[in-house]
Amino acid sequence: MVVLINKNLVCKIALLILVSVCLLPTAFAVEKKQVLRDIQISEKANDVAIRVNFNKHIRAIRHFPPNAGEILQIQLEVTGDKKSAGSRDDIDSDIAKRESMLPPKNNLVPLVSITYEGDVPGGPYLTLRFKFAVEFRLEEGSDGKSILILVKRDKGKLSVKGSKEGVSLISDQKIEELMAESRRVLAKGDYGRAIQLFNKLLKFPNHKYTRDAKELLGLARERKGQVARAKLEYKDYIRLYPKGEGTDRVKQRLAAINAKQRLPRKKLKTVKGKDQKFRMDTFGRFLQRFFHDRTDFDSNTSELTSLTSIINVSSRMNVKNYDIRAFFNAHDVHDFERSSRSQSRVNTFYVDVRNRVNGFSAKLGRQSSSKGGVFGRFDGLWASYQLNPKWVINATVGKPVNFSSSSIDADKSFYGVSATLGTFLNRWDGNIYYINQNVEGITDREAIGGDVRYSDKRFTLFSSVDYDVSYSTLNIFLLRGGWQINNRLRLNLNYSDRQSPLVFTSNALQQENVGSFDELLALSTEDEIRAKVLALTSSSTLGSIGATYQLSKNMQINADISMTTLEGKPEVDKLVPNPISPTILAVEDTGPDLSINTQLVASNYFVKRDVNIVGIRLSDRDTRDTILAFVRSRFPYKRKWRFGPRFAVEYLSNSNDDSTRFKYTVSGKVDYRWRKKVNFDAEVGFETTKNNGGNALDFNRLFVIFGYFIDF
Repeated sequence: MVVLINKNLVCKIALLILVSVCLLPTAFAVEKKQVLRDIQISEKANDVAIRVNFNKHIRAIRHFPPNAGEILQIQLEVTGDKKSAGSRDDIDSDIAKRESMLPPKNNLVPLVSITYEGDVPGGPYLTLRFKFAVEFRLEEGSDGKSILILVKRDKGKLSVKGSKEGVSLISDQKIEELMAESRRVLAKGDYGRAIQLFNKLLKFPNHKYTRDAKELLGLARERKGQVARAKLEYKDYIRLYPKGEGTDRVKQRLAAINAKQRLPRKKLKTVKGKDQKFRMDTFGRFLQRFFHDRTDFDSNTSELTSLTSIINVSSRMNVKNYDIRAFFNAHDVHDFERSSRSQSRVNTFYVDVRNRVNGFSAKLGRQSSSKGGVFGRFDGLWASYQLNPKWVINATVGKPVNFSSSSIDADKSFYGVSATLGTFLNRWDGNIYYINQNVEGITDREAIGGDVRYSDKRFTLFSSVDYDVSYSTLNIFLLRGGWQINNRLRLNLNYSDRQSPLVFTSNALQQENVGSFDELLALSTEDEIRAKVLALTSSSTLGSIGATYQLSKNMQINADISMTTLEGKPEVDKLVPNPISPTILAVEDTGPDLSINTQLVASNYFVKRDVNIVGIRLSDRDTRDTILAFVRSRFPYKRKWRFGPRFAVEYLSNSNDDSTRFKYTVSGKVDYRWRKKVNFDAEVGFETTKNNGGNALDFNRLFVIFGYFIDF
């Protein structure tokens, strides 16, 4: 196959990349323990999918409101974090408690922001804010590190359901097609149809053709003979756009009408589509958050002061049939007390090129994916080709990126192929994949897998499998289902069985006193290394069942019960004949750990658009039992202000040393939106912990958080 590439197009793509590269020195990143990874937005047959990717294994426990709203709150369980709740081992254990991300700019869904709060009572929570209310449903990603929010679309239409005052949303591709059709109809002289199409374009939120459509609507009315209405359109255009080339044309037409000139007018400059010119839009968000924590023990004081900086930059341009975008995301965490532990890294930096005609697309650079068996961030290429509306084939190649400061050097690379299937019968879709990853020339992971999804008005079902053919081991099996019994009651079921950790040959580096995988290969055979990997791997299972009952339009009660277990491993001695670490210590069975959660959620209770949550969480583990009760609220004031009081009390009983602990937390949060582009937020909180028995110390903790973000 021969691909002809326009020389001018190559130059424009190079310019786009250069602009992104120039931003690199000004941006920052954090280490792997940052919870949020990125946000992806895509179109589906009946929905717009918002995929929120995490750096940790997470599970969505419940959400409110149940299926429609302006603000969506999702309660999470971070299943991959083995640290205790009060861990202070490193800076990110505190910084990652508050994270915010700007969604990619798009015309698909009115998403304003996504915020993760890891330290609030009853949390962690993920909060999505929309410009106005939308209908949605939730699913979890097959990798266990992502959540899908599927925003409903009107049946047979392109708009997202829930539009405000009749204003609908539409994809960039459909905008392009509609504008092209409108111009063709106008050129043919079908002015009535042209008026209809230009009016339709102007109903959508502001897009790159809004100004052109406004001008051409006036022209269509004028040529239709609707002179009075054409004058109104022209005057409104001049009011909205007082300067510019188009304004000069409109003023000329308006003057001609007012003067009732009957002589042939001077030929006006032809209005050309902006898709024939080079046009690039750059936008993004810069965020900073200051955090100060002071903890007073009986005999000493511990302080932590840090500043987190985040930058998201996106550039986009359209050239003929190509949609070209560049994305850049980076973070910096500066620890004022321990500067040696500050971290700066680039998380995302790639160019995405899509051909709207032939179905080709490619993403090149640092990116992340939860599809095709790729788990996490990598440097490489992801390419797709749409065979038909129901079949998309994909190929990927790259090198995994690991930001962990404790990771040992191991040169890894992978390639994979996959296919995205559906939607079939308006109910079924899924994907299948094959992936092969090597480390220093030997197989690190070779797996096949996929997922299948079913959805109708009452039932949802999702299942995912990842099977390592090299180790003959089932890495992941997930099964999730939902049943909308009636308008008030919904049941949810979750089951997962996964290897812990997932089987990778490079896991053999654990407990080895070597600096690289190359050194390990020099001391052991491949078979010996693979035997050690299996000896290090356990199996964890999780099962849960929950119910959501809508007491009234603005009040909901949630409850669920979950159980987790971890399969232990016996001690293995002298597994490798020439070992560095001769013994792999035993891992005891844990569980079943039982957790019971219940929440009462009320909105519009005290004031309009408020949200109030009262919850209780009971946890029964092998060595400790916990009871947590909390109250948290969100009160808006004149749309620009939001206030959030929070209170929690926790009781813990530890059977290892017969100790008990009481912890009380109270805090207050305030947000202020200034001129649509700037947002300020602040929070002050106090926590006191009292221990009885054991060796733990009593302490009081005061924390202050102040932050802002600027959209540009």
